[in-house]
Amino acid sequence: MKNALRKFRSTRPGTLLLIVGALLLAALILINMLLAALPKRYTAVRTGGSPVVSVSDVTKRFLDTIDEPVTIWRLTDYDAESTSLGISGDQLDIFLSRYMDRNQLISVVEVDMDEEPGFTAQYTTEALSDGSLIVESEKRSWVISADSMCQYNNDLLDQLFGQTTLLSESQLLQYMNYVASAYEGGQEYLEQSTTRGYFRGEALLTSALDYVTADVIPHGYCLTGHGSVTLPARLMQELTLMGVTELDLRGQSDVPADADCLILYAPTEDLSDAEYNAIRAYLAKGGSLLLATSYATVDTCPNVMSLGRDYGLSALPGQVRDSGSGHYAGSNSAYLIPDYNPAHILSYTVGYQSQIAAFMPFCHAIAVESTLPAGVSVSPLLYTSESGRRHSVETASAIGDPGKLNVAVCADRTVIAENGSEKTGHLIWFGSTEAFSEGMAAAGSYSGYSWFAYSAQYLSTGFTSGYSSIEPVDMSGSALTGLNSGSAIAWMIVLAVVLPLLFAAVGVPVWLRRRKRA
Repeated sequence: MKNALRKFRSTRPGTLLLIVGALLLAALILINMLLAALPKRYTAVRTGGSPVVSVSDVTKRFLDTIDEPVTIWRLTDYDAESTSLGISGDQLDIFLSRYMDRNQLISVVEVDMDEEPGFTAQYTTEALSDGSLIVESEKRSWVISADSMCQYNNDLLDQLFGQTTLLSESQLLQYMNYVASAYEGGQEYLEQSTTRGYFRGEALLTSALDYVTADVIPHGYCLTGHGSVTLPARLMQELTLMGVTELDLRGQSDVPADADCLILYAPTEDLSDAEYNAIRAYLAKGGSLLLATSYATVDTCPNVMSLGRDYGLSALPGQVRDSGSGHYAGSNSAYLIPDYNPAHILSYTVGYQSQIAAFMPFCHAIAVESTLPAGVSVSPLLYTSESGRRHSVETASAIGDPGKLNVAVCADRTVIAENGSEKTGHLIWFGSTEAFSEGMAAAGSYSGYSWFAYSAQYLSTGFTSGYSSIEPVDMSGSALTGLNSGSAIAWMIVLAVVLPLLFAAVGVPVWLRRRKRA
C-alpha cells in the first residue's frame, strides 16, 4: 500500500499536467468553434488599403436619425459561376455590418435566390445577381443591383472620349472590345492601359435608406374614375414598382403636392370642369402629364382633349392610316408601325438604343400649332410616313391630303416656380390607347408597354438624395488586405519554428531539474 501511494505521488505531477493540457486543448477547440460562428464583422480586421468596408461620418450622422425599422435583403446565389460584384462577399457583409452596428433598427437578412427564386418579383422586374440589395421599410423599397455598386475607369478610354468616365463592368468590356477592333493597335494600347475599380456602395446604400425612410416622396398618380377602361394589370404593376399609385381626383380641388406626374389613360368619360381646372393649375406650375387617348373620344371628351391647348397641341378627328411600305402590320393600314424621332432623347433611347419598335394601332393624329405659347417647345416622338392619312370613322373616307402625321408627341413647358426658379414640365401625348391594351401589346411583343413605361420614367423627376454625391472608394487597395507571400512565410516561421524553440529552451531546463529531484 505504501509503495502504491509513493508511486502515485511520483506520477501525480505528470497526470495533473496531462489533465490540465487536455482541458486547455478542449477550451481552445471550444473557443475556436465559438469564434468561427461569430459574424465576420466581429472577427475580420481591416489591415490597410482602401476603406471599402468603412462608412463616412456623413453616413454615420444620417444613420443616427433613422427611427424606424429597415431591412436590407442581401441576395446570394451560391450556384452562380460568376458575380457582378467587384468586391468579395466577405467585404460586402462587413460593409453592411457597419450600418447595423451604427443603428440597431437596421437589419440585414440573407436571401438565397436559388431557394427563393420568386423573391425579387415583388420588388422589381429586373434580373438581380449575387450581391444585390433590396432596402425596405414599411413605407417603400429600393433596389440596388450588384453591378451598380462597382464601376470602372480606364485611362485610355478617358483619352479617347476626352473625359473621365465611370462604367459598369459590362459597359467597360463593350468599350474595350470596340477600341480593340476599331483602332489600329487598340488591343496593344489597352494592354498597357490602367483600369481602376471604384466601390459606390456607400452612396447607393445611404441614398436608398434616405429614400425608404423619407416622409414624403414625389411619385406619379394614375387618374381613375373616367370610364371602365384601365391600364392592364401587367403594365400597372410595372408602374407601381416605379412608385405610381392610383388617384381619383373627383371631389378634390387640387392635385396632391407630392405628385411627380399624372397619368390619364383611355378616358371614355370626360373630365369635370373642377378636375380639368385642377390639372391645368398643376401643369401651369411645371407639372407633367402622360396622356393616352382614343380616336373614338376626340369629340366626346372635350376637356380631356383641351389639356393639350396650353402646349399648342390638339387632337384631330378621324383614324390614321398609313399605306407606306413597312409602316403597317398585316393587311390593315390602321395597324401603324410609325417612325420614331431620333432627335428626341426618349424616342432615341427606346427606339434606337433599346431597339424597341413602336406598334400603334387605331391612332388619331395630334396637330402642332405653327406658333406655340411662350415657354413651350414640341418634339414629335412617333409619326407616319408621307403616306399617312386621316379617315372618317363613320364613312372610312379619306380626310385631307396624305402627309406625315404625328401620333405621339412630347411638349416641354418652362414656367417660373414658386421659389422663383425655372421649372420645366412635360406633356407626352399618345394618340392611341389600343397600343397599350393587353391583346395588342402581346401582338407587338409588348413594345407598347415599354414605350409607356419609359415615358412615365421620363416624366418622373424621381427622388434625389443628398447622399448620392458621396465619393466612390478606389478598390485598387483591398479593404481586407491579406498577407502577401513574404509576410505569410515570415509569420509561419515565427509561429511554427521560433516560438516552439523558445518555449522548448525555457521548458527543457525546468523539466530536467524536476526530473533530477524525482
